[in-house]
Amino acid sequence: MAVGTVAVALLAMVVGGVVVGQQGLRLMRAAESLQASAAQVRSSLSSFDIEAVAAELTATRSAAQSVLEAMDSPTGRALLRLPATDREARTLRQVAESVIVLADGSAPLLNVLAAQPSALDQVIALVSATAEVTTLAQAVSTISVPAEGEAPLRYGLAEPAAQLASALTAARASVLALDEAVLPLQSALGMATPTRWLVMAQNPAESRGSGGLFNAYLIVEVREGRPRIVEAGSRKRLDGEFPRAEQIPYLNTVDIDTAHTWGPVLGEWASMNMPADFPTVARLAAAGMAQRGSPVSGVIAIDPYLVATVLAGTGPVEHRGVTIDADSAADYFMRGLYVDYPDIADVEAKDDLAMGLTYATVDAALTRPLDVASLAARAPDAVAGGHLRAWAADPRVQRWLETTPMAGSLRSHPAEVVVAYNNATGSKLDAYATRTVTTDARTCPTDGIVTTRVEVTNDAPTGLPAYVDLTLGQDGLPDPAAPPGQTLTYVTAYPPAGWRLRSATLSGGRVEPMSVMEAGRDAWLVPVSLPRGATTSVSFQWRAPSCPRTSDTAG
Repeated sequence: MAVGTVAVALLAMVVGGVVVGQQGLRLMRAAESLQASAAQVRSSLSSFDIEAVAAELTATRSAAQSVLEAMDSPTGRALLRLPATDREARTLRQVAESVIVLADGSAPLLNVLAAQPSALDQVIALVSATAEVTTLAQAVSTISVPAEGEAPLRYGLAEPAAQLASALTAARASVLALDEAVLPLQSALGMATPTRWLVMAQNPAESRGSGGLFNAYLIVEVREGRPRIVEAGSRKRLDGEFPRAEQIPYLNTVDIDTAHTWGPVLGEWASMNMPADFPTVARLAAAGMAQRGSPVSGVIAIDPYLVATVLAGTGPVEHRGVTIDADSAADYFMRGLYVDYPDIADVEAKDDLAMGLTYATVDAALTRPLDVASLAARAPDAVAGGHLRAWAADPRVQRWLETTPMAGSLRSHPAEVVVAYNNATGSKLDAYATRTVTTDARTCPTDGIVTTRVEVTNDAPTGLPAYVDLTLGQDGLPDPAAPPGQTLTYVTAYPPAGWRLRSATLSGGRVEPMSVMEAGRDAWLVPVSLPRGATTSVSFQWRAPSCPRTSDTAG
C-alpha cells in the first residue's frame, strides 16, 4: 500500500513537471513571438510602410495577449511569486500590457494614414491628425516601462523583456515628440496660412560658419501642406540687386556683439553666413529677402550631403547633361563641378548648373514617388551631422526647432564647446580638408582644466583648376604670389558660458587668439594657414567650472 502511494505520488510529480514545463515553454514561445512581432513593426516603421505597420501591430497585440494568457497559467503565476524570476516575469507582463495600450492607441492614427494615396499625403495627414496624435500620446503617457537595468538579465524571459522594454521606451519618446511637433508643423506647412521658405544651398568646399558658401537659392511656398517652388536662382542674382555690403541690412538684424565681430561682411550674400549661429544667419537671409520684396516665413539651409540624402529617396536627377545620384552628388558639387568648369570666367555657368541641379533635386522630392525606406535610412545621420538647418520667424515653430538638431543654434548648446570654420582665401580647397575636434576633460573634475584640440589636414592634390586653388587679394582678384595649394582658415571656438581661456597653441607653439562674441557667446578665433599635404592642430585650454561636450559645426 505504501509502495503504491509513493508510486502514485512520483507519477503525479512527473506529470506535473511535464505540465509545468509545457506551460513554461508556452510562455517562452509567446515572449519570443512578441519580441519578433515588435521587431517587424520597427522594421516597417523605418520604411514608413503604414499598411504593414497596421497589420504587424495587430499581430503584435495578439502576441502580447498570448503572453498575458500564459502569465495567467499556473506556471506564469508561479514565476511571478518565485524570488528568482519575479522581476523578469513582472517586467514581461508590464511590457505585454503596454504593447496592448500602444496598439490600441495607435489604431485611429494608423487608419488615417493607411487611407492616404502617397507619402506626401501621409505626411499632411499626420500633421493634420491632431486628435488622433493626442489620443496616441495620452495612451503612451500611461505606459510604465521598467528602466534599463532595473531587472537583472537572468533566465530565458529576461532578454525578450528587456528588448521589448527598450523598444517601448523609444516608441513612447517618439510619440510624445510627435505630439509636441504637430502644432508647430501645422504652422510651418501652411495648414492655415500659406508660408514661404527660403532654401539656401551651401557648399562646404568653401567653409562658412553655418556650413559653406551660399551659392544657390529656392523660394518654396507651402499651402495646406503642399509645397511648390515659386522662385529659383544662383546667389549671383542676389549679389547684383543691391550694392556690395548693402545687400542685407545687417545692423538692424543682429546683436551688437555679432555685428562687431564680423562687420560689413554680414551685409553681403556671399559672406553673411560666417557666424556659426544659424538663427543669426537665417535672420540675415530673411532680412535680405525682405529688402528685395520677397519676405519669407523661414529659412532652410542644405548642402551637398543633404542633396545626396534626398536623392536616395527620389532617384537620380539631371540638368544640362549632368546626372547626379545619392552616391555621386556630394562629390560632384564639391569637386566635379569645378573640373567641368575650371576657370574663373566659368563662374556664372557653374553657378547656374549648381542651381539647376539643386532645383531638380527639390522638384523631384516634391513631385516624385519617394523611396521612403532609403530616405529614412540616411536622413537621421544627415540631420545629426548638421547638413540640414532650419529657422522660422514664427516663435512657436522656432521654439520647436530649437529642440531639434536642425536649429544650429549656439544658444541650444550652452554646455558644449562649438567649433566653426571660415575660409579666408576664396578657394575651394576645403573639399580636401579633414578636421577632427576632441575635448579632453580628464582633469576637469580635479583642477577644472579642459583642452579642446582641433586637428586640420590639407589633402589637396596638385593639378587642381585655378578656380579651386586660389587666394583672393583685397581687390577680390587672385593673388599670383600666393603659394599654390595653401589654405587659410579661421578656426573659431565657442566655449560654454563661464569658461575662461587659459592658453592656446598652434602647431605646439603658443598663440594669442582674437577674442570675439557672437549671439551672446564668447568666442576665440585663430587663423590657421596650412600648406598642401600638411597637418596642424589648434589647442584651446580652458578653465571650466563644469565638464563639457563638444560640437563641431562642420559635421
